[in-house]
Amino acid sequence: MKKKIIFSAVALAFLVGCGNSGGSSNSSTASNMSTQPSTANQTAKTVKVVDGYVIGAHVCDGRNVCVTTDKNGVAEANFANTVLTAKAGYIDVNNNKKIDENDIALPNTFTLKTTAGKSVISPLTDLVANGADAKKLAKLLNVNEDDLFTDPYATNNITLAKAIQIVYAIKADNKETDFIKEINNINVDTNTTTTTTTKPQATTDLPPFPQKVKTDLPDFDSQPQIVSSNNENNSNNTALNGGLEVFASLAKKVVSQQAQTLIDEVVKSNAQNPINLEESIASIKKELVEPKYEIQNNQAALNETNQTQENNSTLNQQNAQSQNTTSNNQTTTNETNQTQNTNEETTQTQSANTDLPPF
Repeated sequence: MKKKIIFSAVALAFLVGCGNSGGSSNSSTASNMSTQPSTANQTAKTVKVVDGYVIGAHVCDGRNVCVTTDKNGVAEANFANTVLTAKAGYIDVNNNKKIDENDIALPNTFTLKTTAGKSVISPLTDLVANGADAKKLAKLLNVNEDDLFTDPYATNNITLAKAIQIVYAIKADNKETDFIKEINNINVDTNTTTTTTTKPQATTDLPPFPQKVKTDLPDFDSQPQIVSSNNENNSNNTALNGGLEVFASLAKKVVSQQAQTLIDEVVKSNAQNPINLEESIASIKKELVEPKYEIQNNQAALNETNQTQENNSTLNQQNAQSQNTTSNNQTTTNETNQTQNTNEETTQTQSANTDLPPF
């Protein structure tokens, strides 16, 4: 893995130095990433991929206009107003504008999206693009909906940066669909307002009671207290008044123990900015995604080996069959020759002349 990263870094530096977009061993080659010519009604759009800034991510729109992100995590092209997708690349952990052994290699299966018209692609935008209710997600984090589509590195928003890392753990664990269901099941109608109506005073000709009758019943005008027994709804209602810690608690419900470790580290981190946060959790982030990346590469190599062995086996069978056919043909030829020799010997015996009288 280390050799692959260094090689990709050199290749990327070469491409950037020549004025082209950066390359990555996880993405298609640069020759396949040229943008389509601009139209009269379309201008170039700048898109940033954020999970830490991602170098060499393969960004495409719905028309298959594609380009890789540069050393700043930026892709610029004549993108259509469609959902944008970013695939693979390297997370620039220390934000040093180059790929080195400290950075995190993302596999091709690690895909991020953003909704049409947005210019930031991140794990948070990916939740919305894949079906999470943006209103509920924003309330869960106690932020505005527009904040979900911003770059926390540019605004130094540590809360959003932590939320992005939590979603990274969910995606690396392949539990994003389950988490989206948890978000969409939250009841957003928690801050309900009640309107009190003044009841008219009843008038009668009866004299007032001399004193109020004491009973164990509540006063007629008082509201009875209703206690809900639905623990799940209570939990969800509380979540909307929570923030990052409750967001993390909801995430931990769906992920593995290893991903929970990353989430815990994110929540308790005292980092003052997103870059320091990224550096403090980089080793755990690598452990979540890179071993799976190695497994995928090994499996691909194994499949290729198995295919080669299968092809060799087929070839050997064909050769064996051909040899058997040749052997059978040789046997038939030998039998034919033997028969001819026998016939010749018989003919010679019958036609032999001698001076001896018959018996």
